[in-house]
Amino acid sequence: RTPPPQGLVLRGGELLSMPGGPCTWATSPAIAGARTEVATALAGIVAGRCPAADQTFEAWLQGHRHDATRDLLRGLARVSTYGNHPGLSAAACVGQIRSAIRHSVRYLDGGWGSLVQGLVDASTAAGVDLRCLSRVGSVEPGRVHLKDGEAIDCGSVLLALPARDAAALLPPGPHRAFAEGAVPLRAACLDLGLSTLPRPDARFVLGLDEPVYLASHTPYADLAPPGGAVVHVARYLAPGEEEAMGSAGLRAGLEALMDRAQPGWRDAVVASRFLPAMTVQSAAVLAVDGGLPGRPGAVVGPGLFAAGDWIGPLGLLADGSLASARAAVAAILADGGATP
Repeated sequence: RTPPPQGLVLRGGELLSMPGGPCTWATSPAIAGARTEVATALAGIVAGRCPAADQTFEAWLQGHRHDATRDLLRGLARVSTYGNHPGLSAAACVGQIRSAIRHSVRYLDGGWGSLVQGLVDASTAAGVDLRCLSRVGSVEPGRVHLKDGEAIDCGSVLLALPARDAAALLPPGPHRAFAEGAVPLRAACLDLGLSTLPRPDARFVLGLDEPVYLASHTPYADLAPPGGAVVHVARYLAPGEEEAMGSAGLRAGLEALMDRAQPGWRDAVVASRFLPAMTVQSAAVLAVDGGLPGRPGAVVGPGLFAAGDWIGPLGLLADGSLASARAAVAAILADGGATP
């Protein structure tokens, strides 16, 4: 289900309203004094005007006069890319903001686990041999070598892995070089199961001048018992922030955001999980690499293919993984390594 677009933003230490959707964002007190520029910028993004792939997002932002405009666009870029890196490609960030504005987001009943289980069920029904907890030692066209010594013969090999993991299995060449140089993006995450949500009107908070985010996906998805709530709080980590702030500092910052948005939440905690540095994207789409067009394609070599959030010129995050998977499957079928 898709949540309503209204929420709160955090700017200058204050929680401020962000009403409706893009057409009414310019009325928010968070961007007072920059409303015309914000409206113009958002209209240009929605209309498809796009900066260069080899320009950084930060450099593109400097073309906007008001701090409030730059803060809003940074906040939208972070929440739609999960990234907080000064070298991100402007074209990739703007394209992702456009996609988020046009299509919003859908929350899944049962969370991502329901999607994974559906994939497992469909694969099993199709006769796929799933080898959970089997470690791969090496691959070559037509054969996968497991670390326990077993060799599996196959028509084609498709590596569906994060960039750094794929690097250890790829042969020398452009794909391995790109994967070895990949810069992962990370976020500190605090997931909370609450018996009740103390402040129902603060289900969504987006940091504008701080790289933070808070969202309760209930009741828009079936994730908790009646009356309960699941809340996700995150900080999009800039390079070096994990080491500079430390695990305790990162958690304290996320809990402080909960204190501000959901006072009294500590008395309602049923379950909690803290991930100080979760990888949210295995390879940042950097301007120096040419942005999305600079990523390697799905075909590695004869009988060897790749898919993942670092492959192909289309999409970020899950969109990139699915687009590259489709391209890889099409290439495998064209290569004669499998049948439809």
